[in-house]
Amino acid sequence: MSGNSEGGKGLTNRCLVEEKQLPNTESGNKLSTKLKRLAEIARQEPTTKFTSLAHLLDEECLKESYRELNRDAAIGIDHISYEEYGVDLTANISGLVKRLKNKSYKAIDIRRVLIPKPEGGERALGILVLEDKIVQKAVAKILNAIYEQDFLEVSYGFRLNKNCHDALKALELAVIKGGINYILDIDIRGYFDNMNHKWLMRMLRERIVDQTVLRLIGKWLRVGIVAEGKRIRNKLGVPQGGTISPILSNIYLHYVVDLWIKKSVAQAISGRIYLIRYCDDFVIGCTGKQTAEDIWDKLPCRLIKFGLELSKEKCRLIEFGRRAYYQSKGGKKKLNTFDFLGFTHYMARVEEVE
Repeated sequence: MSGNSEGGKGLTNRCLVEEKQLPNTESGNKLSTKLKRLAEIARQEPTTKFTSLAHLLDEECLKESYRELNRDAAIGIDHISYEEYGVDLTANISGLVKRLKNKSYKAIDIRRVLIPKPEGGERALGILVLEDKIVQKAVAKILNAIYEQDFLEVSYGFRLNKNCHDALKALELAVIKGGINYILDIDIRGYFDNMNHKWLMRMLRERIVDQTVLRLIGKWLRVGIVAEGKRIRNKLGVPQGGTISPILSNIYLHYVVDLWIKKSVAQAISGRIYLIRYCDDFVIGCTGKQTAEDIWDKLPCRLIKFGLELSKEKCRLIEFGRRAYYQSKGGKKKLNTFDFLGFTHYMARVEEVE
């Protein structure tokens, strides 16, 4: 990860710790002809609201979604396994399509389990029944076809042909070549658990007015959660583990953060801003101190408006970049580091880390 050379001795933004497990990239399977056409319309007509999408949830689409699921994933509360469902796949999918068309399809309660986090604590994971996974995956394909045309280049998580390594490269280029002097290291407290349903549905209606699809998403958002023998109605958040959760989480922050930075913040300041976001994990780089401080002051209010809040103990505004490196070498300031996507980032000359 070499930066620009300077007298033959370039600075580099290096990681000092062992790499943690990085998220999987999205599959590279080609979209079907219908989805490609949908994506083409979304790209050519960025203000179009789609009124007819439910017809895409046909037997072919749902069978394909079934085949793309992880056959070894945990079983939902109906105790139907991947193999059992596939024994009579054609009949099962046919029945599912009929229930979708006559609106008798119902989302089944999610089984919640707690899994330990690498850094400590626990994370709630939702285990869906197989049919909900199938339909969610199919709807996620539709949403991806549309919103992939809307998402900005600053977003890297759970997107076609983008991954965390691309995000890390973008960060390095922004630091080494973009003249970043300040970094806002951002962490949203319990992001998936606190996404506001009303705001999310309002965001979806900016592009989708097909009531069948919107009702399906509403069912999944309000589905019951079963944990330790107790059932509660989900009123906030999107359960991690749902096959539609990644695209919904990206849509939410597309409006809350990405477009806000592009249309409101960047237009009102001097200097340059670099947003690099992987789902809810993101950093903001700024060339100027005043810009960094303005965003630092405004971001909490922006998030609160949409039901989110910063994790104060994990968020920081630090000096970072070439200037900070040279000042630290002169003994004027301490050299700062920050963590992003499993790496600890710091500034150093190439020969200092070889």
